[in-house]
Amino acid sequence: MTEIRDYIWVFPIVAGVFTVVSLLAPALSYSFLGYISTNLWFWGLYNYNFVTVYTGTVFVTETMVIVSSLITTGILATGGILLLLSGMANKSGRFELKTVRNLSLLCGVLIIISDIFWLIMVPMNFPIETYFPNPDPLTITITFWNMSIMGTPFPLHGVGFGVIGGFISAGIAFGSMGAAHYYSKERPVKIPEKKDVMPPTKEPSPPIKAEFDTCPECGAKVEDPSTKFCGKCGFEFKIP
Repeated sequence: MTEIRDYIWVFPIVAGVFTVVSLLAPALSYSFLGYISTNLWFWGLYNYNFVTVYTGTVFVTETMVIVSSLITTGILATGGILLLLSGMANKSGRFELKTVRNLSLLCGVLIIISDIFWLIMVPMNFPIETYFPNPDPLTITITFWNMSIMGTPFPLHGVGFGVIGGFISAGIAFGSMGAAHYYSKERPVKIPEKKDVMPPTKEPSPPIKAEFDTCPECGAKVEDPSTKFCGKCGFEFKIP
């Protein structure tokens, strides 16, 4: 009969697919009626459009952004590949559930840490003024996350599926770890207890009564009907 433990390999494979997709999708993305649109990938590719004036697709050249992007991309790619390989290896029987559990935990933690690291380092070091030079500092304020025109804020960057997909893949990896841990436990085999069958209690047999009141040998009177011998001559009473 097919059991759930036979399909644990599905979890790391799905988590690995989400990790790969998160690398291909923009990590940060925003679009506003075609006037403002931005897309930034984990690996440093940046696509931007600001009221059709500043338009382009380039790789960010800021040193700290490049370093952060390379570290994050490397961790995500490694985690995704490990998840895919562990799932396929478990399906083919080359990896035990304990190995899948350990790899899923490791990859899930690394993916979350790399996403958070990228979200902190990249916005902090992103040269926003290079791509969105402020034409009027008195009325327009531009930061990485938003810009404000005459006191009215507009988002400039928002979390895209790249980051969301990374957290989803980490969640699935933790689910894979939990399922693999549960089904890899050695459980004691329950052996049914054998109950001793007590033989039925035999009721004491009623005393055998003699079929006669006097001794057939000497004629003496038999006082005790259960006796087997005559009390006078010793004659044995043979009762059939």
